Amino acid sequence: NEWIITNAIHRANEEKKGLVIAGSRRIAKSSYEASYIAWGASFDENSQNIVSALNSADIKLITDKLDKGLNHIPWYYKWDRIEDNWKQQVTLGIKSKTGERYPFSYIMIRNLDDGVNEEAIAGTKPRKLIIDEAAKGNFLKALSAAIPGFTTPYGWGCSPIISFTGGDAKKFQDAKSLMFNCEAFNFLEFENDKTPA
Repeated sequence: NEWIITNAIHRANEEKKGLVIAGSRRIAKSSYEASYIAWGASFDENSQNIVSALNSADIKLITDKLDKGLNHIPWYYKWDRIEDNWKQQVTLGIKSKTGERYPFSYIMIRNLDDGVNEEAIAGTKPRKLIIDEAAKGNFLKALSAAIPGFTTPYGWGCSPIISFTGGDAKKFQDAKSLMFNCEAFNFLEFENDKTPA
């Protein structure tokens, strides 16, 4: 799983496309998402790194891992927390001894509120973006509202990761639409392995 997901993330970034991770439990999905956001926040100056989901409980699973991970990275990659609000925004940077604050990057928390908050990601400029447990409701309008913020003349400047393990049988239509027509949404497509066993 680690090999497949890591290579898919790399390929998505190279091809300037999104990535769907779906359909399996116990593949460390939230750990990958937390790591993906930490990667952007730790290394991309002035970046906005968005953690989103359809409810606060799913967001908290990721932000708890992200908080722990950022506390345990080697000191030479570690930034001060200029702002430390895991419900809205965490700002990484440097605090001087005289109290001045110099932001480096931002981790922005956006709750799509069961698909009702369609503008939650609008107006941002994501470098990294995740929408967790997307099969629990409508998310495509929120994703569409975010796309102008990371579209450049050279393609997408962000490879969003949309993930889910299951969902709500009445609310999974957006996830189904994306999963079965990735190309139409500029997400990576994968061919089934047809090699005989």
